[in-house]
Amino acid sequence: MWTVFKQALRLWKTNASDTAIVLKGGLAKGFGEIAVIRYLQENNIRPKAVIGASSGAQIAAMWAAGMTWQEMVEATSKFQMSLTTSYYELLTERHLFGSQKIRDFFLSYIHNTDVDMESMQKNVGFLSHNLTTKKLELLSKGSLVQCLIASNAHPGIIASQNLPNGQYIDGDIYSGIYLIDDIKHRFKVKHVIGISRELESSGYLTEIILDLLRPDRSDAQCDEDRLDLLLKYNSSGIGYAEFSAIPGLVDSVYQQLLDNEKALQKYLC
Repeated sequence: MWTVFKQALRLWKTNASDTAIVLKGGLAKGFGEIAVIRYLQENNIRPKAVIGASSGAQIAAMWAAGMTWQEMVEATSKFQMSLTTSYYELLTERHLFGSQKIRDFFLSYIHNTDVDMESMQKNVGFLSHNLTTKKLELLSKGSLVQCLIASNAHPGIIASQNLPNGQYIDGDIYSGIYLIDDIKHRFKVKHVIGISRELESSGYLTEIILDLLRPDRSDAQCDEDRLDLLLKYNSSGIGYAEFSAIPGLVDSVYQQLLDNEKALQKYLC
């Protein structure tokens, strides 16, 4: 009887209209955050907005496009990054992976190269670093596909993206920056929740290598201590490009969310 009552209560409390969720990245590790969408969909909860950086931006875009969490797991677990085959592309643009495959993957679930971010039925935003202004920015207007590529364009791995206001790269190259004030102003929310992976000891070498590819640090200040809630999950045991392991990682992160369900419900119910 109590279980039925709890389920009915969750169906009644479906509008988390004062809350935005920010999903961070980490290539395949970052896709563990699909577990957040799973939690939202299984409990019939709709936050005011979902914002993402890097692979978190892809999850946010899939959510805004109306995909189920199962469809997200299926799509991402089959993805394979291919090394660029053009030496000219490698030498001139200085990235290891061809951006066309990334674009093709985005279009596999967006289905429209011309869709505008503001035309989506759900509020969505991406974090991306503007090399021109040297600032981390919240992208919430313009081409969804172009802004999505910008948020995923990690230096040395995927080519930067030119947008009207500058040249943009991966929005998760620095940890601890969420642009809370920008998110509250843009989406008219009172609460911002952050979801991020923990850095396990086995990942330090990779992080050091990636750090060498990063530009000068954004002048945006670390603001994660101002989040209403910050949940960090364990993604150890899966490599950055181990996309086939995403289904198991999503299950693991989902269980970690359930372990913190009381804190989540404070802002999502």
